[in-house]
Amino acid sequence: MQTRNLKNRDDRAHALLLGGAVREMTPSVYEVTGSKHYTVITLSATTTCTCPDHEYRQVVCKHIRAVELYQASTHQMHTVREMVVA
Repeated sequence: MQTRNLKNRDDRAHALLLGGAVREMTPSVYEVTGSKHYTVITLSATTTCTCPDHEYRQVVCKHIRAVELYQASTHQMHTVREMVVA
């Protein structure tokens, strides 16, 4: 059951990212909009989300995962740009 929940969160995170639901407010604060608006805060040692899934279950929710995917894709785009410019 745990693996299935993780896969569902991952699938939903991808859907949020592809749907343009992740918006970077500052380098460490993101707004993720699905059925509601949630705030994800990334600090060096911890990441939090205002959604009930994260607040009550203390799990990596779909919003946090979507931000992680967003950060990874943004980093990859910057790396490619640097290679093209060089």
